[in-house]
Amino acid sequence: MHAKTLLIGTILLAVGLLLLLLFLIMLVRRITYYSRSHKMKRPPLGVSYIAIFLAALLLVLSWGFFAFSNNLKQFLPYTPGQKAALIDITRTGDPIKTLRIIIYWVRGDSLKENPEFFLSGDTWYLKGRLIEVSGYIGKMFPAQWGIALDEMHGDFTEGESVNPDKTIFSHHVFEEGATDLAPYVKFIGLIGGSFKANEFATPPILSRAHERYWLTISDSGAVSLDIVQ
Repeated sequence: MHAKTLLIGTILLAVGLLLLLLFLIMLVRRITYYSRSHKMKRPPLGVSYIAIFLAALLLVLSWGFFAFSNNLKQFLPYTPGQKAALIDITRTGDPIKTLRIIIYWVRGDSLKENPEFFLSGDTWYLKGRLIEVSGYIGKMFPAQWGIALDEMHGDFTEGESVNPDKTIFSHHVFEEGATDLAPYVKFIGLIGGSFKANEFATPPILSRAHERYWLTISDSGAVSLDIVQ
């Protein structure tokens, strides 16, 4: 998702810059026409405001795709209906670091991408975001959805970052709207695609032993945690 939106933005930027360069050359030829009129049969074509507007529009669209692509880095693509991650919960016996959490991503490229941390308390729940891509734009992506885990909460741990060192796990991504997907989702959607970004939170789960849960997102976008027997 990230690579393809980045490619589209690059193409739009290149075309927009080439058009502006062409218009600049045409404008210079037009301005210098009278000083070289004896060598030219007719004046060069002028540059219309519509053409300039078109080039500017391509540049704006490319910026939108670059911004949207930057936000898509926070999401791990997956196929609806399949398992997205395995969450391993272990009680440590420590009153402070009560629960040891390891998240194994099904589509992770290496073990380094699996965040590991601790929560304080007996219960925990996840908070994150889902993005659904459909319509004409959705056809560009082999995985029509993306998922990001923002935070994992315990009884006495407020907003423990799932992994602050990895962009797709950072819970700072959406603070103060600096990288909020909403405006880009709406903007890019104007060209034929349909983007939906929704927050989700799992219900609190009480863990008193070593447990593992599959994190699954259904075709309808419902997030569920199913214990591994």
